[in-house]
Amino acid sequence: MDAQQVFQRSLPTVRILYGALVFSTLLLAFAAFMMKLGVPEPPAQALEAGMAMVALALTVASFVLPRIVGANAAKTARVEILPAEPGYAGAGTPARFADPAGAARRAMALGQTTFILKMALSEAVSCIGVVMHSLGAPHMHVIPFFVLGTTLAAIRFPTPDNLVSDFERVKGASFATSMDGIQNP
Repeated sequence: MDAQQVFQRSLPTVRILYGALVFSTLLLAFAAFMMKLGVPEPPAQALEAGMAMVALALTVASFVLPRIVGANAAKTARVEILPAEPGYAGAGTPARFADPAGAARRAMALGQTTFILKMALSEAVSCIGVVMHSLGAPHMHVIPFFVLGTTLAAIRFPTPDNLVSDFERVKGASFATSMDGIQNP
C-alpha cells in the first residue's frame, strides 16, 4: 500500500465524522430554539459578556491548540527522512519520507487527532449558545454563538493536505516529494 492509498482509506471516516459534527452544531441550534423555557428574566450582561469571552477563547484555541498538539506529537513520531540532495543550480531533490506509506499512516493518525480537537472546540462554541439560551438570553444574543460554532466546524473540511500539513512541517519533508504528490479527492 502506498501513501496515496493510506490517505484514500482514512479519508471517508474523517469526512463522516466531519459531517456528523457540523450537523450536530446545527442540531444544537434547532434544539435550543425549540425549548420552551420559563425563565423569568434574561441573564446579567456580565454573564453574557463572560460567555462571549469564553467563546472567543475557544475560537482562538481551536486554531492554536491543535497545531501545538499536532506539532508535539509529530516530533515524537519515528519516521525516516531522506535528506535533501543538492543539485545543479538548486534543482536538487528535497527531503522526503523513506517509507511514504508508513509516514502517511502516522501523519493521518495525528491529523485525525488534531481534527477531532478542532471540531470539539468549534462545537463547544455552539454549546455556549445552548447554555445562554437555557439561561433566558434573547435570541439575538444567542444566534452569534451558533453561527460562529457552525462556521468554525464547516471551514474544517478534511483533506489529505490539511490533515498532514503539520506533520510535514515538523518533519521537514513532504509527501508530494516522497511520491507523486497528494491528490485531494
